[in-house]
Amino acid sequence: MRTAGPQLRVARAFPRLPSLAAALIGLTACARPDATPPEFTTTDSAGVTIVRNGATGALPQHVLDSPRVSLRIGTVEGEPELQFFRLWSMAVDAEDNIYAADAGHAEVRVFDAAGRFVRRIGRKGQGPGEFAFPSMIHVTGDTVVVLDGQLRRMTAFTRAGDVLTTWSLNVPGSPVRVSPVAPVPGGWLAWSMRTEGWSYVPGVTRRDTIRVVRIPDMQAALDALARAGRTADPPAHVWTDFFSWERGRIVGTRTPIFESAIPPLWEPEPVYAIDARGFFHFSPAANYLIESYDPSGKLVRRLTREYTPVPITEAMVARYRDKVRAHWDTASMLGEAPAGKYNDEIRATFEHVPTLPPIGRLLVSSAGALWVERIDLVPDPVVLVWTRGPSAQRVSKWDVFDPAGRLLGTVTLPPGFSPRAVGEDWVLGILRDELDVQYVARLEIGG
Repeated sequence: MRTAGPQLRVARAFPRLPSLAAALIGLTACARPDATPPEFTTTDSAGVTIVRNGATGALPQHVLDSPRVSLRIGTVEGEPELQFFRLWSMAVDAEDNIYAADAGHAEVRVFDAAGRFVRRIGRKGQGPGEFAFPSMIHVTGDTVVVLDGQLRRMTAFTRAGDVLTTWSLNVPGSPVRVSPVAPVPGGWLAWSMRTEGWSYVPGVTRRDTIRVVRIPDMQAALDALARAGRTADPPAHVWTDFFSWERGRIVGTRTPIFESAIPPLWEPEPVYAIDARGFFHFSPAANYLIESYDPSGKLVRRLTREYTPVPITEAMVARYRDKVRAHWDTASMLGEAPAGKYNDEIRATFEHVPTLPPIGRLLVSSAGALWVERIDLVPDPVVLVWTRGPSAQRVSKWDVFDPAGRLLGTVTLPPGFSPRAVGEDWVLGILRDELDVQYVARLEIGG
């Protein structure tokens, strides 16, 4: 029987790396002076640092298999500020205060490093400083910027919660849509997408281009889009191209109800992360390669590690078909259900890649420590492509690299934990219990 009342567990403030540093010193204390560990090598090629990691990290695996829950914030009954409904984005400021976007309550809640509630930022509504669905948080200096994915606008607050300014991202008459990604020194990086010509031809495979631009002044860029109307992008001084890539394959389908596009099973999707210094870290995800670009867009590092590719077998595809059959044999065929059934069935007929992608999400600390989701290590890869029904609370594994690119090892995160922000030896995220109650939780490795 569940016990009512607050369930807030508090440990120490965010670690400042002493335990992890001590562990690394202990591992290398017996090495020869100036010796390079065989599992980590760096070279330089025309100004690009090449970092190669072997299959083994710098920390013992037993340290990484059971990260310690050092902080858990939440309750089933009791203080309303500790009851969460649809946690979303999280961020940490320079004083280790935690900012958690609760999209269900349409507000951002702030906690100190020990987990004590500090204040709310925003509330439900459509007026200044109000939210419909706060979906992304950025903290830069004394400014907190919150993106509302439903109202399509950004609001900048002081850390005390006072409104500084609001940018509406809806530009009537413009075919160009701007979606801010992250603040960087001197402005913003944002997606720039044209919403015209996105028809999906049945049976035709396509790859859409994702374009990232640098915007010095967000309001000036939005004003320029409004003036340009349907003619063109704004002039170069308003924004400049920073990076672009082709997303994974999608195949056009014509269902009994509408046209759409779906990816083949286990299709790799390129991913990226941006740190507080403005460095852009990118992986094609189809192989183990992470490229890092400085704030000017120059490639400065290529990071790799040894791994064993996992073949996609017919048995995996057959298990996916079994799930499709079991679900739709018992599901109601009302509304859009026939279209969903059709897409699920036809997806298994598309040509898929031969091996599982090694990389899923990328997260990066403010100083450049990388956390890399290893989707090829998931015990049952079918859970990656079957998304209907209750969400699977699967165990996830993440490779952790220090800011220099040295592999520390592969961390095993507990079932029901979804990372949102990371440091070199900690990860902050959403923890769900067996009743699907949500908590803000911090896990630590190395001590």
